[in-house]
Amino acid sequence: MNAYVGTTPVTPRWGKAVEVNALWYNALRIVEYFAIKFRDAATAKAMDRLALKVYTSFNSVFWNEKKGLVADCVQRERKDLSIRPNQILAMSLSFPVLQKKCWPVVLQTITQELFTPFGLRTLSKRSKSYRGRYYGDRLKRSQAEHQGTVWAWLMGPYVRAYLKTYGSAQPIREKLLKLFEP
Repeated sequence: MNAYVGTTPVTPRWGKAVEVNALWYNALRIVEYFAIKFRDAATAKAMDRLALKVYTSFNSVFWNEKKGLVADCVQRERKDLSIRPNQILAMSLSFPVLQKKCWPVVLQTITQELFTPFGLRTLSKRSKSYRGRYYGDRLKRSQAEHQGTVWAWLMGPYVRAYLKTYGSAQPIREKLLKLFEP
C-alpha cells in the first residue's frame, strides 16, 4: 500500500495497520517458540505475556462483528473499514492473531468481495475508491495499484487461511479447487 503521487499517498494508511499487527504477533510467538526450544524461560514468558496483550488488544480493536471484517487500519477511535486483503494475514500466518471464531465470516467476506481466480483484489469493487485496472501513465497506474487491482501473491495466504479454517479433507480441497476453475 505504498504507492505515491508525488509526496501524497494514493492509499493513505494512518495509525496501526492490520498486517503489521499480524506480523508483529507472529514474530512474538516465533521468538517465544525458539526461547522454549533453547530453554530460555524468561524470554519465553516475556514473549508470551506481550503476545497475549497484542492478541487481546487486536481482537477488541480491529475486529468489526457487524461488518464481518477486520479493520484495515486504526488510530484511536478512527477505523478504516475498507474491505482489503491485508486482513487475510491475521489468520493465515503460523500464529494467527485473529480469534478462530471470526475466520469463517472473514473468509466469506474476502471471497465475496475480493476473490478472483487469479488473486485477490486490493479493494472491494463497492468502494468509491475502486480502480480495477492498472493502465495509463505513471499517475493513473499509481492511483490504481492498491485500489482494486488483483495481486496473485495473495492467493497463498488465502488458500492457507481457507485450509486452516475448514480443514483439508477431500471435499474441502475439491471445493477450493472449484474456486480456481474459471
